[in-house]
Parts: sequence; C-alpha cells; structure tokens
Amino acid sequence: MLMVGQPGTPRHHSSVERRPLLAVHPRQIVPIPLHTTQGVDHRYLRLAIEMVMVQRSAIDGPLSWRQAGTDFAEELVQLLHEKVRVRPTSFHGGFFIGRDCHTIGDLSDVVCAALKGKVSQDHLDAYERAWSIWNRVRRTFNRAVIIPADESARFRADTAVMVTLLKRSFPWLSISPKLHILMCHAPDVLEC
Repeated sequence: MLMVGQPGTPRHHSSVERRPLLAVHPRQIVPIPLHTTQGVDHRYLRLAIEMVMVQRSAIDGPLSWRQAGTDFAEELVQLLHEKVRVRPTSFHGGFFIGRDCHTIGDLSDVVCAALKGKVSQDHLDAYERAWSIWNRVRRTFNRAVIIPADESARFRADTAVMVTLLKRSFPWLSISPKLHILMCHAPDVLEC
C-alpha cells in the first residue's frame, strides 16, 4: 500500500486512493430518469380514477365514490390491456414499465374516450389538454441528445403550463416531487 499525504492527515490514512471524478457536460446526461416518466403517467391514470370518483360523489352522494373508483380502475386496466396492449407488472409495484408508459402516452386518447360521460366536460377538456402537453414534453425524454435552444424554451413553457393546468383544473391534486422536478428543475438541466 502506498501512503500518500502528510502523516496524521486523513489522506495519509486512507487505504484507497480515489480517482478524480469524471467531468460530464450536463447536455450529455439524459434530462430526466425513466421513473419520472413512469411517475407522471401513473399520476395521469390515477387522476382519471379520481375524476370519476369526484363526479360520482357529486351525483350520487359521498358514499358512492369508493365503489365508482374501484369499478373504473378495473375498467381502465382492462381497457389498457385490450386496446393499448399493456399490462401492469407485479415486479414494478403494479405499475407499468417504461415502454408501456410511452405506449399509454401515445394512445392517451383511449383513456380520454373512456372518461366521456363519466366526468364533467370541464374536467375532461383539461385532462385531454394535459395529456397533449405531457406527450410533447415526454418526447424530449426519449432522446439523449443536445436539446436545441428553441426546444428547451418550449419544454420550459410546456412544463409550466401543464403543471399550472393540472393544479387549476383539479384542486384536490397535490404536486408530487416528480411534477415539481419536471417544472422547476428539468428545464434548467436542458439549458446547461
């Protein structure tokens, strides 16, 4: 073992010489990990169930919301399996894996169509718009390339509009850490 540093210093007593950190330019890092994409898709699906519960509670009274949510959740899983061709995975906590999240996003109109007649038109319009914006934002996640300045500016605007739309249209929705990161921190990484 080679002793380094002055005797009595922590470096002198270290048994492992650390290598210097590898400097990587921030533009060479994929902007958001895959689990953020999975988290936002999961949040959108959960929001669909919550909208049905809110609507049913307003129509049939507060005791009907739980059964309405359970029924629609089962309907949604069946719909995603039959029309979108995805299934939740048990090893992922019952969520969808990465490529399935992209497929759900690409076919989000199927989820929106399932909500017609089950939620208010205002909620449905906001939900469809939120999916549309998310699908634009999500496409940036699929690439590990240098993001041009105009796309980075559009990404920043889209994330702000998306989160603001969700919070304004669905007052019961809390902003998750993933949505916060998406709106407040991810655009900064793209502009490095």
